[in-house]
Amino acid sequence: MRTLLAVSGVCLGLLTSPYLRADGTLSTEELLVTLSQSNPKLVQTLRDGFDLDKNAEGAIIGRAVNPALAGTRIGPYKLHGRLRKSQSPVELVITLNTAMVFSDRRGHKTASVATATSVTETLKNIQIETASDVE
Repeated sequence: MRTLLAVSGVCLGLLTSPYLRADGTLSTEELLVTLSQSNPKLVQTLRDGFDLDKNAEGAIIGRAVNPALAGTRIGPYKLHGRLRKSQSPVELVITLNTAMVFSDRRGHKTASVATATSVTETLKNIQIETASDVE
């Protein structure tokens, strides 16, 4: 599994562990509504320019990593779509890259996923590849 997370400039190797699963499916619409709070223009560009599949995939924080956040979905998120105004629609894989801030029970930022009680994500950028190049 290749998942890398930067939190306050610190790369967390624990997110490559088997305790973080990359099989969390969620509604694309729910995801875009949530991420539009941090980057409305980029989300609107996605909505206007692409026909997006109903579901997206993200990583899931496992219970062994943090019982309080177990089951929480985090980025990067991947979804399939097609360019809306294309003569020959090509299946695309669109990756939504997010920055995450983990907070402790007092609301203070923490670099420790294990002690965090909440996570906030900010949509930073998207990456677009043809599905045939990814799979």
